[in-house]
Amino acid sequence: MKSIRRHLLAHLLPGFLALCAGAGIAIYFAVERNLESELDAELREISRALPFGNPTATSMTPLRLEDFDSDDFGIYFEVWSDDGLRLLKSSNLGQFDLQPPSAFPATGSFDDQILGTGDPVRTLSIRDPGTGKQDGLGLHLMVAKTRAPLNQALDRLLIGIIAVGILSLIGFALLATHALRVSLRPLVRLGDQVARMDADSLNARFPSEEMPRELAPIAEKLNELMRRLERSFVRERRFSADLAHELRNPVAALRSIAEVALKWPDRRSDDEFHDVKTISGELQTTIENMLTLARLEKDETELI
Repeated sequence: MKSIRRHLLAHLLPGFLALCAGAGIAIYFAVERNLESELDAELREISRALPFGNPTATSMTPLRLEDFDSDDFGIYFEVWSDDGLRLLKSSNLGQFDLQPPSAFPATGSFDDQILGTGDPVRTLSIRDPGTGKQDGLGLHLMVAKTRAPLNQALDRLLIGIIAVGILSLIGFALLATHALRVSLRPLVRLGDQVARMDADSLNARFPSEEMPRELAPIAEKLNELMRRLERSFVRERRFSADLAHELRNPVAALRSIAEVALKWPDRRSDDEFHDVKTISGELQTTIENMLTLARLEKDETELI
């Protein structure tokens, strides 16, 4: 037997889980996009703050090549000429290199890479970042900054979203179970009242006014059923009483004749058999009339 509560929970919980997952994914990617936008803006500022950039267009303190001697700086750069010749790279790259794009747009392009050291970085590739031409050469600049703090923040966010989602799902399941239990109580009370009904309580009615709107039609239909059953039981009782009353005298007469015949068998006459026949005919007529009357009452009730 299917449970309404389980059926509703089976539909509500997956739906709520899908909503939580959708909201969590949307939040995650929105935060990721926002953090990457901030990192991209910082990369543009760094490209201007470099010695071959445009320091007047940034609020950052100009960077010196000596600043890149430390491996903990987290910022890397490489400079190429128009013909693809590497002119300079930051000392903290060591033996590793950044992977240049196929083209360096003037507006700049962003990408993600993983250095040979395993450090994930966000890169900005841009053509002529500063004055455009230096020593007759067009400069192609690639700036990178570690993504490790950003990735850690995203990892913490993902863990938080999953934890909140699990707690929300558990809380929703408990809340939905409680809400369904409370909401289904009127249906349980209705079933209990129906179970207590018997032939002696057919005059009882279900309080449809106190029922929830969804159960009120059911209560009204049950009340109609109880009224029909009550009329049927009253009709059957009346029929039984009338039949017993009509059959009492003929049966008593037949019994008297039978007792006399048994007590004085030598006094039996044809008149006694004639009386038995007459009384039997009356009994048959009475029974047929009562049955016809019962059928007529039943047809009338069905028409009503």
